Amino acid sequence: DSLADSELVTLGAFVALEPLLATMGDNISAIITVPEDLEWDEEFSAFGQVAEAILNTGVTIGDLESGDAALLVTALSEMDFTVLLDSKIVSHALKNIFSGDAGISGLDIIVVPDGVVWFDVYNDAGDLVTPGELRNILLAVNAITSVSEGFDFDNLSFELIADFDNDTIDSIFESNILVASISDFLLGMDLGDTPLLIPDSVLDINGYITSTELKAVANSARVLVTELACDDGDTVCE
Repeated sequence: DSLADSELVTLGAFVALEPLLATMGDNISAIITVPEDLEWDEEFSAFGQVAEAILNTGVTIGDLESGDAALLVTALSEMDFTVLLDSKIVSHALKNIFSGDAGISGLDIIVVPDGVVWFDVYNDAGDLVTPGELRNILLAVNAITSVSEGFDFDNLSFELIADFDNDTIDSIFESNILVASISDFLLGMDLGDTPLLIPDSVLDINGYITSTELKAVANSARVLVTELACDDGDTVCE
């Protein structure tokens, strides 16, 4: 039987989440929102599905208790993060986190454009019509973690972008928030005394970098990272 149908595993999901909730302290009320239309039977089943997905990654209680975002993302890198959307409570918690409403430190790099539609849109038959921003972010995170280890939203760097292949960048560009955030990072990079000149041709109508340009930046970053690793006296390239 599916773990999602097991009351014992559902209880295990709460036990696994408890150390995470404890580390959040007083901030938990800003993160957790219980929708008024919540169907608890469906929600408990969703918790079981989340627990099953987490257990299948081999993540340990030590990983959960660490509070280290980079460690957790690496440990869960093989997990389909979109399973989190099966839970309405988790979905609303993610919205609170990514929108900034939860006030979590370390997420200052995230830029939220106006008009973001957070949740999936379905038709009357229950078919997915338009993926929401949360789904697009989680799919992009899956793509990023498949090509780069140790990713979290507080360590965006030129070296990380160098890991992006074209498929990863295509996935990133399904997320308005990731496009805005990465654009803000690149356009605001401190190059010391060297001015950063950005032609209008590489920006879209919203002032964000285009997919074509990010692919070019990633290619350039790979060259630069390789050359930096091969400086005189550096044995990495030998």
